[in-house]
Amino acid sequence: LKVEASLAQGTCLLQAFASFNVSVAFQKMAAPRLQRWGHSSSNPNKIQGCSLVILGDAALGAKPLPPHSVNVDVRVVERVALHRLTQKFQNSNDPIAEAAYVFPLMDGVSVSGFRVRFSHGREIVGEVKEKEAARAAFTRAISSGRRAAMLQEDGSDVFRASIGTLAAGEEVEVNLEYCLQLQITSGLVRLTIPSHVGPRYCPQFGATQEEELCLATSSRYSSTAPNAAFTAAIAVAMTAGVAAIESPTHDLSTNLAPCDGSSEARAHMVTQGLQADLVVLIRPCATFEPTVVRELLATRGTEALMLNLVPTFDSPAQRTEAIFVLDCSGSMNGARIEQAKRAASIFLRSLPSDCFLNVVLFGSNFGALYSKGSVAYDETTLQEASVFIDGASANFGGTKLFPPLDFVFKGAPIAGTQRAVFLLTDGDVSDQQRIFDLVKRSGSRVYSIGIGSGVSTALVNGVARTSQGSAAFVQDREDLEPVCVAMLQKATLPSITNITIAWPKNSSFRSQTKPPPIFAGDAFSNFALYPERLPECDEQLMVVVSGDTAQGRLELEVPVPKACQTVEKEGGALLHHLFARSVIKDIEESQDKNEYKVEAIQLSVLYSVLCSYTAFVSVEQVEGKRVEKSMDMHLDLQMRLEE
Repeated sequence: LKVEASLAQGTCLLQAFASFNVSVAFQKMAAPRLQRWGHSSSNPNKIQGCSLVILGDAALGAKPLPPHSVNVDVRVVERVALHRLTQKFQNSNDPIAEAAYVFPLMDGVSVSGFRVRFSHGREIVGEVKEKEAARAAFTRAISSGRRAAMLQEDGSDVFRASIGTLAAGEEVEVNLEYCLQLQITSGLVRLTIPSHVGPRYCPQFGATQEEELCLATSSRYSSTAPNAAFTAAIAVAMTAGVAAIESPTHDLSTNLAPCDGSSEARAHMVTQGLQADLVVLIRPCATFEPTVVRELLATRGTEALMLNLVPTFDSPAQRTEAIFVLDCSGSMNGARIEQAKRAASIFLRSLPSDCFLNVVLFGSNFGALYSKGSVAYDETTLQEASVFIDGASANFGGTKLFPPLDFVFKGAPIAGTQRAVFLLTDGDVSDQQRIFDLVKRSGSRVYSIGIGSGVSTALVNGVARTSQGSAAFVQDREDLEPVCVAMLQKATLPSITNITIAWPKNSSFRSQTKPPPIFAGDAFSNFALYPERLPECDEQLMVVVSGDTAQGRLELEVPVPKACQTVEKEGGALLHHLFARSVIKDIEESQDKNEYKVEAIQLSVLYSVLCSYTAFVSVEQVEGKRVEKSMDMHLDLQMRLEE
């Protein structure tokens, strides 16, 4: 049986879409443009993913098994967060069955640990292998009657695990460990714990085989776990100190520390069921200074460096062609469409007087306010755009994002302006790679805002990253103005481009290539890996960052500290994991990804970081004794990486 499943700790809603309908005010404004929009169709398979799913006898069909408890421990150091997630399930009714689940994580995470613990002391721990080798090992273990598990990416924000058989009455505990860099919005560090995998709309043409598989595994089954106990414990350590820890989505208990950075600040939450994404905002006592952090992995003798910047600079505003692309698909119904309309209104009323504008609404079809292209921004066009947006409803059927973006990019840019495309969406599409390729070819920057819980962070971040734009996220009822104002400033003020980073050249090293542009107020990080520890010397080592600004070439020197944190175990080597994931991400999104696929697999296996080319695979441990675990590639890969 092919196991298809989904997991979350939230309420799951069947998304049924009504026929295309438009308000009277909207019809008066848009009547000449409606002829090309057509009629929407329902998509009954768009369901939010929620739980472990077990498949027994074929006659029983697939049945969801929600977790009865979920616990997440998060430790934030500056802008890096290490998550340890524990979920417990119990198969109380079904006979022996095949089990699997899909779980949402934020785009950009580095998954470095996967462990499944069964009743009676049985445990399986994952190791990373090339995907085909992992599947073969999983199949061999299952066919020989041993416990086995496999974890793989179905998308950069959707992960799927297969857990072999699960007996009636048996309890299982699933542990994931992952880390990621946190975003900064209006001076606040933003931590998000997603509640569920949102539904993904799959157009008839355009999705890859992998994207169609992601759709199938993440959207077919749903379940509600209103009584599941959810706990979150968050510890925050920042050099600048922590002034506040708040949540716009949930009630938190907090224990703050002095602003001298000498101790950790803490927050805690206990609730029944996680109905929406948990968002935590951390306010530092002072602004972030440019820093370099060092980490030595004792078992390998390698040293990783992380450069952190949150730049502030003044530049003259540039004339902008602002095109707002608003998602009106059925999944945006309710609070989401109202948030999107409020955001668009804030943008419209905040635009500089010398810019140009257009508005595009989309779902199964799309329509533009000005079909012949953007027009000058004035009182008349502001009023027309406001009426157009106010009349929008989330009744346009499915989420076909490619056609409206293709329409926007085919239009000739306004001479003497910088085109900025503002995308407001819940990101529920499956043909992501096709959209990324389109955005990359366009030469226009996309500034994307993901709205609501279950949003596809892979899509929202991906269109921004591939276009060298910027991304942000808001919940259904979160304050929009700081996000919109910050996003508009990024679009209208020049960024720092053509970035080069000169790392200390005391020995050979590997670093990321082609750093993205730097926006004022945005967090920027970059990594380098050295095959051995940097030597002690009297001279102050520096990391030198250079880039082009409106005033000319800028250069910034950031000192490398003498102190170096030593990590004894690979599981705690956060900077090594983030370095490997960042280089792998560059490879996965490059045009020459097939040429560098081998290097991506090497890094993934060497540092136990999951990627699209690999999977975690594990076989049974009994009372702590390993039945089988292969380390045959690690030494060879270490040598090849150093070469």
